[in-house]
Amino acid sequence: MVDADAADGVEGDAREREAFLKIARAVHAYDADAARLLERWRARLERDDLPKRYDGALDGARRDVRTLGAKAKALNYDFLRCALHTFVDNERAPAHLRIPSARVAAWSRDEAFRAERDDVDKVRYVLKNVWRDWSEEGARERKPVYDLIFSALREKLGAIDARVGSPVGEAPRVLVPGCGLGRLVFELAKLGYDAQGNEFSYYMLMFSSFLLNATSEVGEFGICPWMHSRSNHREAADMWRETRIPDEVPGDANLPPGAMMSMAAGDFAAVYGEARETGMWDAVVTCFFIDTAHNIVEYLECIANCLRPGGCWVNFGPLLYHWEEYVDEQSVELSLEEVLAAAESFGLRVERSESTAPVDYTSDPRSMHKTTYSCAFIVATKV
Repeated sequence: MVDADAADGVEGDAREREAFLKIARAVHAYDADAARLLERWRARLERDDLPKRYDGALDGARRDVRTLGAKAKALNYDFLRCALHTFVDNERAPAHLRIPSARVAAWSRDEAFRAERDDVDKVRYVLKNVWRDWSEEGARERKPVYDLIFSALREKLGAIDARVGSPVGEAPRVLVPGCGLGRLVFELAKLGYDAQGNEFSYYMLMFSSFLLNATSEVGEFGICPWMHSRSNHREAADMWRETRIPDEVPGDANLPPGAMMSMAAGDFAAVYGEARETGMWDAVVTCFFIDTAHNIVEYLECIANCLRPGGCWVNFGPLLYHWEEYVDEQSVELSLEEVLAAAESFGLRVERSESTAPVDYTSDPRSMHKTTYSCAFIVATKV
C-alpha cells in the first residue's frame, strides 16, 4: 500500500521544486533580460531618423547607457548569480530545492529563453527590497518603522537587557509573517527576542537565505536597483549609482542570551492556523503584510490563534490589497475601520490605532517619484 501522507508529501515537494526552478531560471535570465533593456534604450537614442543636430544633446545619454548601464547590469547579475548558486549542487540546501549544475548549464545555452514579464518584474523588485532591507541608505525607510514596532514590543513585553537576556529566562517569542528578506527578524533577535520569520515567496526565501547565511563582509556586493527605469531621475548618474550591501553581516552578530532567529517557509494561514500553533507566540508583528492576504479576515483569525492570552499584535502598513484587481482570485478587502472590528471579533482588543507620518517604500530617495503611504499603526492584546 502507498502511504497517502507520504504520497502527498512527494507531490508537494515536486510542485515546490518546479515552482522554485521557474524562479531560479528567471534569476539566471536577469543578465540577458537587462542586456535587452539596455539595447532597447540604446537603439532609441541612436535611431537613424533622429536629426544629427541632436547629437550633442544625446551623446551623454548614449554613452551612459553603453558604459554605466553595462557596469550596473554586471553588478546586479553578480549578486543575483551568487545568491542563486548557493542552491546549485549544494548538499546543505533542501533536496527538493537543490539545483543541478547541469540544469544551469542548459539554461545558459538556451539563448531564446525569456522569463515571463511577471517574473522579470519580481527579480527587479528583489533588488529594490535588498536596497531597503540590507543597505545603509535603505535604513532611512526601515528604521523609523522598526523603531515604532520595537517601542510597542518593549511596552507590551517588557524591556530586555542585551547583556543578560530576558529577565524571566526565556526570550519572548515573536512571529513575523511576510518577513521578506529577513531584516526585521534579524533586528528582533539582536534585541533579545526569539524571533521567527515566515515567508511564502520563493524569491524572498532565496535571497533572505543568502543574505542571512552566506554573506561574509560588510559591503560585499554592489547593486544598482534604480537602473531599470529611465523616468524621474534628477541627475544622469542617479539611475546607475551603486549601493553596497549588506550593511551588516548577520553571521557576525552576537545575539543576547536566549535570543534566537529562525525562518519558516509557507503560507501564513496554512502554517500558523493549525492547532499546534495555538497560543504559542507572545507577539505577532505584521509589517507591510496584512494587505497581501486573499482574505484579510483569515489572517486576523490566524494572528489571534497564534497569540497566548495577553500576547500582542503589532501592525504597521497600508491597505493596498494585492489581489483586488485579479478577477479570478479571491480577494476580501476591508476598510481600516472594518479591519479593527474584525480583529476585535477574534479577541484582539485594539489599544492603539493611529495613522503614521508618510513613509516611503522601496523608493529611490533621489527620484522625482516616490511610493509613499500614510500607514496604520495598530497595537492589540489577545484577551
